[in-house]
Amino acid sequence: MSSVPFLKPKVGLLGLMPELYEKAGPGPRQKQDAWARQMAGSWDWAEVVWSGVCLTRQASEAAVARFEAEKCDIVVVVLLTYAPSLNTARALVETRLPVVLLDTQPADGPGRAGFPGSREEMPDEFLMLNHGVHGVQDLANVLLRMGRSVPIVVGPWRDAGTVAALKEWCFAAAGRSILRRMRVGLVGRAMAGMGDFAVDEAALAVKIGPQVVPVEPRRIAELAAAADPRKVESLIAENKSKYEIAPEMTAGQHEAGVRVALALEQIAQEDALEAMAVHFLTVSEDGRVPTLPFYAASRLLELGYGYAGEGDVCCASLTAALQKLVGVATFTEIFSIDFPDNTLIMAHMGECNPAMARKDRKPVLAPRPFPLAATPEHPATTAFALEPGEVTLASLSIAPGGTFKVIIAPGEVTNWGPAPGLIMPNFKFTPKVGVPAFLRRWSEAGGSHHQSLVYGKRVELLADMGATMGLDVVVIE
Repeated sequence: MSSVPFLKPKVGLLGLMPELYEKAGPGPRQKQDAWARQMAGSWDWAEVVWSGVCLTRQASEAAVARFEAEKCDIVVVVLLTYAPSLNTARALVETRLPVVLLDTQPADGPGRAGFPGSREEMPDEFLMLNHGVHGVQDLANVLLRMGRSVPIVVGPWRDAGTVAALKEWCFAAAGRSILRRMRVGLVGRAMAGMGDFAVDEAALAVKIGPQVVPVEPRRIAELAAAADPRKVESLIAENKSKYEIAPEMTAGQHEAGVRVALALEQIAQEDALEAMAVHFLTVSEDGRVPTLPFYAASRLLELGYGYAGEGDVCCASLTAALQKLVGVATFTEIFSIDFPDNTLIMAHMGECNPAMARKDRKPVLAPRPFPLAATPEHPATTAFALEPGEVTLASLSIAPGGTFKVIIAPGEVTNWGPAPGLIMPNFKFTPKVGVPAFLRRWSEAGGSHHQSLVYGKRVELLADMGATMGLDVVVIE
């Protein structure tokens, strides 16, 4: 259903050999080229740009420049045989792309030759084609001395664990790229007095990447009024099929919510936005938008965009990146504590991703009286709980000195809710470390009071993504 395409990481695969080995003829180079192509072809989760066999410093530098020009997310370096570090160290130190060393070789090992009890043999060809390991050590040493510490993935190239570790770094780098080119719409301003996400937009753009694009309420109102009647009718019909429509919701309330949703979707498309942060008071104070965009925000999340309330562009941006990397994510907030059950009640004013709603009951669409803001119509609002399962909670937070950090906590959405009569998405989250320890450590780390949530244990992905951006990472588990 997402209108924001799911992306594969774009990987620049840099293969290294020394020019010296050409004295033995083209055989080793041709065999290692074929092996590297076979390995790259097995990575169906990535788009691979193969450098070809790089024998010289000039070839390595040209390959890295090509990866940059083709907008690769990461450089994966494989030592096809030993290769001297100074052939490639400068290019890897100077590139702004993340780099990972893949310490592997074509054969898992030499195997055993002859009959049982006979002398083991190890042909020269095995050593010629399978001795990149000390090249990795050479290169890692020089990079570290030059101030660039890079992750190293070690293992047989076909092994599922090796591939999983490499894949995690590549997707983390893709997340970095997504954030670096992101445009996030801001309706109004950040909510006055909420200091934890009061961000310097210049620092956000330079250090993380997202560019904040102002969105005027007037434009929302005009597009809502001018929405194509056929699209309005179609979305109302879709909602009647997908949601349990509360009997008290009037046709006018439903139509107003749909029109605002279509307006926000159109703005996102026209302005090439991948996320949107909305301050409800700005919408209310303008007076021209027919309803608060609670249903509209949930629909944006369901379509694959990032979103956060109260003008929180940091949380909106992280949620958008996770939507692309993982396939589904949502904005949420720790609203209350259930100490006896050692769990947390998660909710917000009415914004959550319906794609994550529990499957055993139909979500509700109802009008929500909202005394904190006045619009012509009570806002249409979804009400559901999330599907139970393992999840990861994360925050892109502002750190001392205007820097940023990532705080991550695995846990579980429990089999609970939604609470009867509560017209908003709501569910329970149980952190892995328990509630008191989690709340203490989250606040001590500077975690924002807005969070992004994804299914599965995504600690490594988020930690690696933070590392590729040079951010401090705190894991609470």
